[in-house]
Amino acid sequence: MTDVTTNTAWVVTLAMVIARCGGIFAVAPVFAHAAVPVRLRLAMAVVVGLAAAGPLAGGAAGAPSNGWELGVALAMEAAIGALLGYLARLVFLGLELAAVHVGQQMGVGLAEVFHPLHEGTSQAVGGLLEMTGIVIFLGIGGHRMLVSALLGTFDVLPAGFARLAGPGVWPSCQAGLKGAVAMLATSFALALKVAAPVLAAILMATAAAGLVQKTLPQLNILTVGLPVQAMLGLAVLAASLVVLAPLLAEAVETLARQWAVAIQVAPSGP
Repeated sequence: MTDVTTNTAWVVTLAMVIARCGGIFAVAPVFAHAAVPVRLRLAMAVVVGLAAAGPLAGGAAGAPSNGWELGVALAMEAAIGALLGYLARLVFLGLELAAVHVGQQMGVGLAEVFHPLHEGTSQAVGGLLEMTGIVIFLGIGGHRMLVSALLGTFDVLPAGFARLAGPGVWPSCQAGLKGAVAMLATSFALALKVAAPVLAAILMATAAAGLVQKTLPQLNILTVGLPVQAMLGLAVLAASLVVLAPLLAEAVETLARQWAVAIQVAPSGP
């Protein structure tokens, strides 16, 4: 009977660990990309969960007594993983915001095409920055950092901790919200830094075009100005991609610090 109870408790703990791993693989950048099949995400969650259930989970912080409590525990565990993935997702939202502003100022914002991976429309500039960001993210080891941070949460928040109603839950939620706000600020700063060179160049080109229009009124500024803006924007964007790697690396380091602060606030057990 003792062996059956122990095995049942381990299976429940494993289910909660896999639920937390599944949360990050469902939301985090690269892992949650539409090009990654759902079956592959589920397989990665199971593999990482099996690796974490033994040495890191160390047993559930409180075994659910019925099916309702188990469902709530699984949902909360998935929310913990999704929070980490969402914080990482905010980094790429900065690139998307920069792409929107750059595309509009270049005059290619209306040239939206259907993107099969997003199942919606996407701009050419947005696709360029997205793919470049993914390559840089993988190159600097961002995917390893996410998995490492996920495994580190089990040292501070054992499986089943989020289900417990105690004084340690609110500080953890508060720290997570503060981390999300900090990452939003980092995301906006990243968008501004990426888009600033192109926006400044197009602004100067627009001012120059206005002077030319005053000098040569017979010149059709729309016919000449729009191609010039597009070519100038692409040239400046290509030149500024050199600094995208350190900017993205800085944002990922900020993500790691915010997540470390968030999980260190929580107590290590019930």
